[in-house]
Amino acid sequence: MTDKRKSSFGSWNNVEGSTNPQDRLRALEGAPHDRWIVLSEDESRIVAEGATFEETAAKAEANGV
Repeated sequence: MTDKRKSSFGSWNNVEGSTNPQDRLRALEGAPHDRWIVLSEDESRIVAEGATFEETAAKAEANGV
C-alpha cells in the first residue's frame, strides 16, 4: 500500500507523479550526508539543502518549491 499523506513540501514515499527509483537514488547519492535536503516534486533532483529544517525549507520556498 502506498502512503498518500502530503506534507507542505510534497508527497511522502513513492506516490503518483514520482520519478523512477533510479533517478531518486542518483539524487540522494549526490546529497550531502550531514544536511537537510528538499527534492524536486518528481524526486529527481535536489532543489535546496541546509543545516536546519527551517533554513532548507526557506531555500526551497525561495526556489519556488
